[in-house]
Amino acid sequence: MAQFFKPKAANHTALPSPVTVQIDRFDHQGRGMAKVKGKTLFVAGALPGETVVASIEQEKKEYAKGQVIKVVSASAQRQAPVCPHYQICGGCDLQHLNSHSQLQYKAESLLALVAKFAQVRNISLSPTLSGEPLGYRRSARFGLQFNKKQRRLEMSFRRKSSNQLFKQTCCPVLAPQLDTLIKPVQQLLQQLSIVEKLGHIAFYLAEQGPALLLRHLKPLTKADEQRLLTFAQQHHVLWFLQGNDNHVQALAHQGQLSYALPAWQLNIDFSPNNFIQVNDQVNQKMIAQALDWLDVQPDDRVIDLFAGLGNFSLPLATLAKQVVGVEGIDTMVEQANRNAEQAGLANLSFYQADLSSDFSQQPWAKETFNKALLDPARDGALFVTEHLAKLNCERIVYVSCHPATMARDAQALIERGYDLVKLGLVDMFPNTAHMESMALFQRKKKK
Repeated sequence: MAQFFKPKAANHTALPSPVTVQIDRFDHQGRGMAKVKGKTLFVAGALPGETVVASIEQEKKEYAKGQVIKVVSASAQRQAPVCPHYQICGGCDLQHLNSHSQLQYKAESLLALVAKFAQVRNISLSPTLSGEPLGYRRSARFGLQFNKKQRRLEMSFRRKSSNQLFKQTCCPVLAPQLDTLIKPVQQLLQQLSIVEKLGHIAFYLAEQGPALLLRHLKPLTKADEQRLLTFAQQHHVLWFLQGNDNHVQALAHQGQLSYALPAWQLNIDFSPNNFIQVNDQVNQKMIAQALDWLDVQPDDRVIDLFAGLGNFSLPLATLAKQVVGVEGIDTMVEQANRNAEQAGLANLSFYQADLSSDFSQQPWAKETFNKALLDPARDGALFVTEHLAKLNCERIVYVSCHPATMARDAQALIERGYDLVKLGLVDMFPNTAHMESMALFQRKKKK
C-alpha cells in the first residue's frame, strides 16, 4: 500500500479566555498590546501599564485580538467615557484615555511611522492642531436597519468589530445641533411606510443649519413626504433624498448647503454627498498652517492635487498669482469651479483627472508651478510623487488622513531630491485612534 506524506498538525495551543494580562504598549490603532504564551495579543480598551482581564475575540497563529472585560489595575491616564454607547459603538475607540494622553499617543505614533517608512528620525513635531474633544463633528452617517422580529428601526454607527447596528440615542462627539436630532429622527423614520427599505441617513451642519440626507431603496409615498416636511418645519432642518438612481434632490426647497472660511471671507457650497472635513475648527487651523508652510507669495503658481471642493484651493487663490486644483470626481470639479466663480477668484481653475494613472499629457500638467499641495485619500499619492518631482516645485505640503501612506510617499519624495523639514499632527477626530498629519517638503538646493 502506497504511503503518502502527511504533515504533522501544527502544535497550536489556544489562548485561555478570559485571560489576565499586563499591557505593555499601544499599537497604531489605539489598542493595548500584551504577550501571552509567545503570542501578541491586541486588547481593545486597554492602556499601557494596566493589568486587565480580556476576552479572546479572534485568534490566529501569531496573534490574537481581545476586548477588556475588567480593569484590574488602572492607568492614571484612564478616564470614564462620556458616551453611554461607548462599549458597543464603533464610532470612538479612545474615550477611555484622557485628551492630553490621546494627543501624546498620536504624536508618538506619527513619529514612529515616519521613522519606519521614511527613515526620518531627526525631526521634531510642530505644535499639534487640535480643537474641542466633544461636539466637533459637523457631519456623520448612520446606518439604518429594520429589526423584523421586534418591528423596530435601528439607527446608529456600526457596532465595534461588526456590521450590526443598535438603538443609538446620542453622540457626544456630534455637534449639539445634530446630536439633539438623533432621537426624533429615529422616531420619525420608524413611522414611514417604507421603514423596511431605508439604507442610511447622513447628518450635516451647514451655514444654513442642520441638513439630513435620507437614502431610501423604495420610493417615498406622499404621506411619507408629508411626514418629512412636517418634521422639517418643527425642527428647522433641510431634507435631501437619495433614491436608487443615487441622484440627490432637495425636498420642497431650493437647498444649497455651504460652510464658511471666515479668515479668507469665503463660503464653500457643497452637496450632501460631497466630502467635507468633519471638524470645522481644526479644518480652519489646518488651512492656515498649510498656507503658512507653503509661504504663499503674490507671484506664486500653486497646484492643489486631490482638491475636492476647493477647501485649500480657494484660500490659496486669495494669496497666489495662479492656482490650479485637480480632483477625480466630476461633480465636485463642477461645484469647485462654481465656488471659485462665486468667490470672484479669476486666478483659480479646477480640472478633472484620475491621479492614480498617467496624467502627464493633460494641458494643466504641462504648466509650471513652483509650489504644490496635496490632500489624498487613505491610499496616499505614491504615483503623484513622481510627477511632482518633475514639476520641480520649491515646496510641497502633504496633508494626510493616513500617516502610514504619507510616510511611504515621504520616502519617495526624499529619494527624488526633497527634504522633510516640517511634520505635524492634525487631530481631526478626537476620541478616536484616527490620525491626520501635515508634512512640508523642500527641494534640496543644488551644490
